[in-house]
Amino acid sequence: GFRFDLAPVMGRDRNGTFDPQAPFFRAVASDPVLAGVKFIAEPWDLHPSSPDQSGRFPSGWAEWNGRFRDDVRSFVKGDGGTAGRMGCRLTGSADIHPRPDHKPSRSVNFVTCHDGFTLFDLFAYDVKHNDSNGEQGRDGTDDNRSWNCGVEGPSLDPLVCELRKRLSESLVSTLLFSRGVPMLMAGDEMLRTQRGNNNAYCQDNEVSWVDWSCLDRYGYFVDFVGKLIRLRRAHPVLRGLRYAEGKDHDCDMVADIEWYGALLEKQAHPSPPRWNEPETRSLAFRLDGSECPHPDGTPDEDIFVVLNPHHQECFYPIPSLPTGSAWLVLLDTSLPAGREWHDEPARLDGAAPNVRINPRSVLLAISG
Repeated sequence: GFRFDLAPVMGRDRNGTFDPQAPFFRAVASDPVLAGVKFIAEPWDLHPSSPDQSGRFPSGWAEWNGRFRDDVRSFVKGDGGTAGRMGCRLTGSADIHPRPDHKPSRSVNFVTCHDGFTLFDLFAYDVKHNDSNGEQGRDGTDDNRSWNCGVEGPSLDPLVCELRKRLSESLVSTLLFSRGVPMLMAGDEMLRTQRGNNNAYCQDNEVSWVDWSCLDRYGYFVDFVGKLIRLRRAHPVLRGLRYAEGKDHDCDMVADIEWYGALLEKQAHPSPPRWNEPETRSLAFRLDGSECPHPDGTPDEDIFVVLNPHHQECFYPIPSLPTGSAWLVLLDTSLPAGREWHDEPARLDGAAPNVRINPRSVLLAISG
């Protein structure tokens, strides 16, 4: 397929207004060869009157989802008031793609791309460092939604390194657990750095090259990302292909997701998340595998996920399962590097009313 940079330029009329039915789009749709090709739009533009055309491209086109990038970065960094937007992003961004013919697969989800910080640099730099670009720091965005974890640039402090590990794992886990088409930038799977440069296109040197020695330093992360991809491939419920009718809050939600809010002090019963309150800094949800069967028709397992990017621990109710079934923990990113995935799944204590989630971590359990 093809991805078009600044794609709205192909749909401008003589006045510069974007038209989803422009001649180029009609020609592509009617061509017997091109009609079956994957087309991906970068939906923002340089035109001052229409800088973002997300959700407006014709049926059959997919679109880079810049709001996914921004909202997930803010949530994982621990910003308050972002839970409501995270609910939208996790379920395919129906608020951006509201038409009846739209599906979550229209949304190309990403947390990094060739523009901006790498995954490693997101949690190693508070600000861009584009000194070698010759633009006196004026180039590159200032809206990075990054956090250096207390030290600007490389660090050997074990506490800083552990925090950066957890945040990087949380970001890529959220990407792979979200509905839509996930996109990874080359080198992020082994935590390559651009030394804080967030506009490295003009640097044909070690800043922009892929440093394969990262495989030696961060081999555990390559394995971590590979297991996330295999998990998503094995479970259709993580790749839900539809939206639901009705609303859970201010964004359409799919019917096979059950949401949980963190348990508050003296709270006797679980409740939905308080979506738009600043203090809501974690989310949990259960995916109903029976709603997304395997290709042979057998139901998928249920999956329970807790995302806790906050610096404090939290507690969530353990969802009920039929008698004889149990929740098996496959992933806990609060564990040391290389041990996040359980070779022998650990059972959640069925006798306990809730589960404790460590700070800055992700937990995933599967029914079994």
